Amino acid sequence: MRIFYADNKFFDYMGRIDLSVHTAPQFFYAGSMVRFRFTGTSLSVILNRFETCGSQWITAVIDGKEYYVKSDFADNGIDIVVNFTDDLEDTVHTACIVKRHETNERFIFKGAIVKNLIPPAFEDDLKIEVFGDSVCAGELTELSGFDGCEDPENTNLAYDNVLHSFVMIAAKNLNAKIHNNSQGGLALLSGTGWFHMPDLFGLEDSFDKMCYVSDLGKVSKWDFTRYIPDVVIIEVAQNDSHNGITDTIDLSMKNPEHKKRWSDKYKEIVRTLHSYYKTAKYIFTTTILNHEEEWDKTLIEISDELNKEGIKCYKNTFTNNGCGTPGHPRASEQQKMADELTAFIREKILK
Repeated sequence: MRIFYADNKFFDYMGRIDLSVHTAPQFFYAGSMVRFRFTGTSLSVILNRFETCGSQWITAVIDGKEYYVKSDFADNGIDIVVNFTDDLEDTVHTACIVKRHETNERFIFKGAIVKNLIPPAFEDDLKIEVFGDSVCAGELTELSGFDGCEDPENTNLAYDNVLHSFVMIAAKNLNAKIHNNSQGGLALLSGTGWFHMPDLFGLEDSFDKMCYVSDLGKVSKWDFTRYIPDVVIIEVAQNDSHNGITDTIDLSMKNPEHKKRWSDKYKEIVRTLHSYYKTAKYIFTTTILNHEEEWDKTLIEISDELNKEGIKCYKNTFTNNGCGTPGHPRASEQQKMADELTAFIREKILK
């Protein structure tokens, strides 16, 4: 067995990852990962992790099968060796190490311990980028038996798994590379939503960031030239009628003044993205999580306006959109959304 360090050219990184220190890439967003191919019967990796709260699992996908190792909060800031399995066939394997959780965890990938690392053979047909909230980030996807139900309290992050979010599944269906820049509680506008109370932080201040909040480290800008997607999916509006625990302002789309402010900022973000992604197409969507249909009507209006400017935008609507469940979609519900989104992209984007 040998240690192959993180700067090896055979590692393929995916997501808004800080690669400034080549031997210690830092992962911030849920769904960020490193892919590689190796030989041998076992896989271990070296990580340096920082946890802030909650139940944590370190996740690997080996030959399409998910492996989990429970973390130890006491390991914060210390290099640790995580062994996923010693029971593989002695042949060629494909693996990815995935950041499963959101801002309650940051980790640094130091390398892999395997028999041999071999050249990558990943053929991605499409590049996708996602800006979303907890549904895209995979919150409570593994809470089986609660389909169509309210979320229970105090789950301590134990049932979160970004791999079972509809955008990650759709990317897999489409053989696509994906940058999933999603965060639970996120709204479009700062000062609204649920994320990072009491200093509520919105997409308007995160869409151009690599490390997007100081809880994870030093806030840093993203270099848009590093990744040019073919498709950009924006999934916000679920948290946007709130401004924390006490909602004292009308933040609905029924308030003309707020609707204009929200719509203008949404269009501004898309225009900024499009200044970097000249040929990208945009999908605006919400999910089956219960919400007022005025948000979807507004997204159609925004899509129509931007299309007139020559930016190709599409509004996606799921079966039972906005009325499918009062709680976070579970894995089976996410799967159905993923299948519909996959079909939508094939029909509208790839035709």
